[in-house]
Amino acid sequence: MKKMGCQNFFTALLTLSVASLILFSGAAQAYVYDDFTGTGLDTSLWVDKGPNPGLFSQPGDGYLYFNDSSGGLNDRLTSYHKVSGAFSVSMRYSNFQAINTQLPGQGKSTYMGLHLSDGINTVTMMEGKNSNGQFFQATLNSNGNLTPLTYFYSGINSAWLGIRYNGVLGPGGKVDFLYNFGAGWTVIDSCAPNFSQAPWFSIRGYNVYGQSLSFQVDQVQITTPFPLPAIFLLLEPDS
Repeated sequence: MKKMGCQNFFTALLTLSVASLILFSGAAQAYVYDDFTGTGLDTSLWVDKGPNPGLFSQPGDGYLYFNDSSGGLNDRLTSYHKVSGAFSVSMRYSNFQAINTQLPGQGKSTYMGLHLSDGINTVTMMEGKNSNGQFFQATLNSNGNLTPLTYFYSGINSAWLGIRYNGVLGPGGKVDFLYNFGAGWTVIDSCAPNFSQAPWFSIRGYNVYGQSLSFQVDQVQITTPFPLPAIFLLLEPDS
């Protein structure tokens, strides 16, 4: 499934570009932002924003790992660069495992999420677990005010999460929240994020209310209507 060599990199990009025509409307092109084949986090791609650095690790086996076995911790990896204009970001993960100790009815969750944020407004597509079970949910957080959007319960432990942004700043901005269990992309909700600047994307493991949380990420992709600036191609990690 993984471990493409350098000689196969551009072939893989072509394959992903063709696939993106199916997954996303328009003449989209998909790029592997990180396939996590290197040893150690690529600091030209990610910034560990904490607040508990070290929960993410990359041993070199082709996966990014999150593990909090003690409970009560969380961490976030944010893209080193903003992404301007219309784009989609997607993340393939597996082996989501969580123990959440909150009492029934409290609704406080442990989750892994894919975020877009301009530093003030944040949208999240997540898989989480609370006292009622595992669920998928979209959320909007504006100036610290959290608005839960659509959610549904599911026992899925491996999937793709995606967020599609139309690239418009201010009130005309729109994001769609997507998931893919292997049968194609499904949009579960949309909202207006009102971004004031081009956003960063992040991977987050949030276990503040849980006893343990672990998952692994296979790859992160960016899909754009037009080719990305050359800097994104130059920053692809070596295989």
